[in-house]
Amino acid sequence: MYLNYISDIDHAAFGTCDINFTEGDPLSSAILMSIFCWSRGTSAEAEGGIRYGWWADNVGSKLWTQMRAKILPKTLPRIQQILQEALEWLITDKICRSVEVMVWQEFDKIKCNISINKNDGYSLNMRFEDLWQHMRD
Repeated sequence: MYLNYISDIDHAAFGTCDINFTEGDPLSSAILMSIFCWSRGTSAEAEGGIRYGWWADNVGSKLWTQMRAKILPKTLPRIQQILQEALEWLITDKICRSVEVMVWQEFDKIKCNISINKNDGYSLNMRFEDLWQHMRD
């Protein structure tokens, strides 16, 4: 099964996204979708009046709220919180026991490590060497 989303909106948060759910680990796909699909923002979070996401959306992240942010000490905890919130459904839906998100800065890059511990003992670690760039692509 492929998820193919095509939009005519010219913005980094929209575009074509092909994700193959028949190859690889479905948990990895779910994590990528949870992080890089934009969830609906509040009016206060709206950037230029655009709230992104879909009004009925309950999966995704609000990383889009940080697209114009500079890499400052206060930016990193906010990004970590956004990612943790985006992945919280994995615990709520009892897919895993725990989700740990670590975010740090190296020069002009924001790096991230996500550790997932499933109930069956399986663990998954995903590392993003330049989360900042992925957000802006």
